[in-house]
Amino acid sequence: MDTGRKLSPVNSIKKQFSVPCGAPKSKFLSVKRLISPFFRFTKLDLQGIRWRFGCIAFPSAVIAERRSQCSDRLLDLALVLIERTRRTPVPAVLMERGVPEWINRWPGEHYRLLTALVQELAPQRVVEIGTFTGMSSMAITAALPAAGRLTTFDIMHWSEIAKAQGGANSEPTCFRAEDFTTGTVTQVVADLADLRTAQAYAEVLRNAEFIFVDGPKDGVFERRLLDNFRVIGLHAGTLLMFDDIRLLNMVEIWDEIDLPKLDLTGFGHFTGTGLVEWQ
Repeated sequence: MDTGRKLSPVNSIKKQFSVPCGAPKSKFLSVKRLISPFFRFTKLDLQGIRWRFGCIAFPSAVIAERRSQCSDRLLDLALVLIERTRRTPVPAVLMERGVPEWINRWPGEHYRLLTALVQELAPQRVVEIGTFTGMSSMAITAALPAAGRLTTFDIMHWSEIAKAQGGANSEPTCFRAEDFTTGTVTQVVADLADLRTAQAYAEVLRNAEFIFVDGPKDGVFERRLLDNFRVIGLHAGTLLMFDDIRLLNMVEIWDEIDLPKLDLTGFGHFTGTGLVEWQ
């Protein structure tokens, strides 16, 4: 009986090439010969992906076998974060200080996600690596619990960073001198890619429940930073967020992280957002 329901293109193809039980073997072989060229073309195309990536000098890590898997904790956290971020606005203090309008974009920018994550974790100690204009710093501090503290590291003092950018389009710092008088946020001018420096601040790093890594993405710093984390030994369970993991200099470094991790780019920064659970 014709019910009037149309077959989908896939089901239509299946119907055309399906072989009933007990059908002659010759009929099955004919069908196999008919469709096998498509599989050969597919195989060749998959093999050609590596060649095409090579032509554009794309890092081999993109098509390398994944070195680690996600953890249940990260999956559970991601589900909660996506819903929380939908209800989390950019902190008012940022808007009051004249930040660019694009900071409100989500998904695509990580500021709302960062605020929601700190709200969810309610950490007592947070470390940020890469102060820059202070937008991420303020997104974090606005969400800290009453006793929470942020230590932000950079190789330049916050008051000098905007000047160093130069040009009419440089972004001014969001910080004000009074932001550092309450004890909620502290900036340390130091290079954590240097092992001796990292060891000097080992306790600060070990005590952090959440570390936001937003360094130079130069293909060197982040790899040395991770090596230093291994030397000083972060506490198991410390949560790290890496910014810009889809930039070319970061793709291979992200792939090399042999820890539970989750690429949350679709709900974070358009240039990449990655969560890592330290073990």
